[in-house]
Amino acid sequence: QYGPETIALVSVLNTIGAVSIDRIHDILHGACRLPISTGTIYNMVKKAVLSVAPSVEVIKEKVKALSLAHFDETGVRVDKGLRWAHVACNRHYAYISVEKQRGYDGMVASGILQGEA
Repeated sequence: QYGPETIALVSVLNTIGAVSIDRIHDILHGACRLPISTGTIYNMVKKAVLSVAPSVEVIKEKVKALSLAHFDETGVRVDKGLRWAHVACNRHYAYISVEKQRGYDGMVASGILQGEA
């Protein structure tokens, strides 16, 4: 029912822009008069996530195989709670994972480092 442009916009707003599904609903309804439900928005984001999952897994494996990588983390809000966005990267690849733990334990939980969290 909705075209690829709408699906892309919804996905970018939610994943890159960190805009909540409820807020996306408000934006699309208010600015575009698009009567799209929050359930449909959720399904669009889920579909987009599933479509890039194979590429994300390739990036994760490339980063795990690096002999030298850079690691960082920053706090992010998820469902009104604090989580940690961990990044492991080099100049060609970046793998980002959001975990409950921070530091070493969070990187282990992300699957990048081997060890026990």
